[in-house]
Amino acid sequence: MLLNRNEISEDKSFNLFTEAILERDQPKTTDLFFRMVQGGQSIGDALSIVTAAEAPFVNVPCHINIKDGNIALTNNDHTLLGLRASRT
Repeated sequence: MLLNRNEISEDKSFNLFTEAILERDQPKTTDLFFRMVQGGQSIGDALSIVTAAEAPFVNVPCHINIKDGNIALTNNDHTLLGLRASRT
């Protein structure tokens, strides 16, 4: 059974993930995830925690591209979709 919302927010990694995401520190985020799984956390629970930490920032553009002279902003939602697809 996957963690519920309260368990996710109480997990010590939740705040660490939030900080790493806000810092846009991909190596730190990857290391946190790896240490969780290496320490015995299930992949599903680890994904639940990182997804919950990232969710508030999904609509914040993380890439700015220029397409045909127009600014195009890309959001983090493609990352969440990839996480969900990897779990199924």
